Amino acid sequence: MFAVGEHELDGLTSTNAPLFLSFFGISMGALISLWTTLWTVPIPQPVSHATFVGMAWVSLAGTVVFAILSISSIRATSQKIKELKGPR
Repeated sequence: MFAVGEHELDGLTSTNAPLFLSFFGISMGALISLWTTLWTVPIPQPVSHATFVGMAWVSLAGTVVFAILSISSIRATSQKIKELKGPR
């Protein structure tokens, strides 16, 4: 059995992993829908086409950033849990 104090619990609940994972999912969904639109729908207006391409690149950047933030936050949480459990 492990004794965990309020300070340790606050440290575990203060991570932003769920938030980062949510934004990762939103960014990935936007990226998939934008690239699918670009590949399947002919867009005759150059301004509209450029807008879709620009939004796809922004979604790609968001996907990468939020994936990195999610992974680092999850690893930090795992490290905190290992520290709380102590050596075995």
